Amino acid sequence: QQQRDCKLLSEEDSQRSMARDSSTRRWFVLFRRGWVVVVVVVLGWLWPGLRLVLSRGWSSSSSSGIDDDDAASSSRSAPWPLVCALGAGIPYAVFVGFTDKLKRSARKVGPDWLAYGVRDVTTALLRDVLGVEWSMEVDESAIRSFACVSPHGSYPLSSMFYALPSFRCDYPELEIRVGVASVLFFVPLIREFLLLFGAREVSKAAIEKLLSEGCAVGVNPGGVREMVLQRSDKEVAYVQQNLGVFRLALKLKQPAIMLVYAFGENQRFTAHPDRLQTFRLWLAEKIRVGLPFISGRFGLCLGALPVLPHPGRCTHVVGTPVDLADLLDEKDLNEAAKVAYHRYAKALIALFDTHKDRLLPPDVAEKGLDVIWIGHHDESYFSSEERRK
Repeated sequence: QQQRDCKLLSEEDSQRSMARDSSTRRWFVLFRRGWVVVVVVVLGWLWPGLRLVLSRGWSSSSSSGIDDDDAASSSRSAPWPLVCALGAGIPYAVFVGFTDKLKRSARKVGPDWLAYGVRDVTTALLRDVLGVEWSMEVDESAIRSFACVSPHGSYPLSSMFYALPSFRCDYPELEIRVGVASVLFFVPLIREFLLLFGAREVSKAAIEKLLSEGCAVGVNPGGVREMVLQRSDKEVAYVQQNLGVFRLALKLKQPAIMLVYAFGENQRFTAHPDRLQTFRLWLAEKIRVGLPFISGRFGLCLGALPVLPHPGRCTHVVGTPVDLADLLDEKDLNEAAKVAYHRYAKALIALFDTHKDRLLPPDVAEKGLDVIWIGHHDESYFSSEERRK
């Protein structure tokens, strides 16, 4: 019965995904995402300034009897910044509405020459200006089509600006796609960067489509809540309360999960997880927005806004895959997901212990790794009894 329910759920999700991707429903997507409403609101807000421009800035001095000095003064008084914002905002809103389906698409976005060019500029900025270096240690025999990447980091600096470009430019044959929060696709420029380098919306329908079309998919088990709770002085990997990543892997019949640990990611910013924590957790739970509270180099702190990162090296290490083959036929999906979680946690800790002394600061490495199943303290893994208490 449960397998039949999962199959029906999968078929329904696939149908919804196909409906969203249909070119005949582009206008529906435009309206559904609310871009028309946004355009109308912006027009209404800027209309007084636009009318002022039309009446003053574009009036002919000869036909209105205004001399050149008065015409120039009227033109200068027109709210040109608002008009420019309006002129750029409306076309961009329409563009976003019509390209909304790309965040669920398996195909590459943009030409390769653009990807290589952006990757080179980003790498030069991070390495030569900000002093952040990156490397990846991978055994190709360990590569699987479904990967869990931890930790998220207060801001996934190396994962976003180093690993993502590397996946497209250095491993194009793997067709790697990484699941990210949907809210990021509403941030101008970040949206285009993510689409260019293979980031896609993290949803069951989108991931199922990517896997069915031959892509490898990477996700973070902790989600936006891990972004809020992340620390820079202690390595902690979170797992969502519903074990969503493991349930998804089992539903999609993935025989193994590839482990990836981002050493040094948490140390690029100094996290302050206790500040405004209640409010930030509320945002994470209710509207799926993760807002860290961080400071950077020289102690600069702008709350949730990224500042100059601390220099150093980040290293993504791929570990031994977690075998799930014997769990795929389990009738109790909840129990199977629980077993998969425990296997994942033990394998992640083993991977961490193998490389921590080489890739982390000594004071961080000696504290070990905690793997916390949110809402399940007794089944979480702590590096010491003191931490458990």
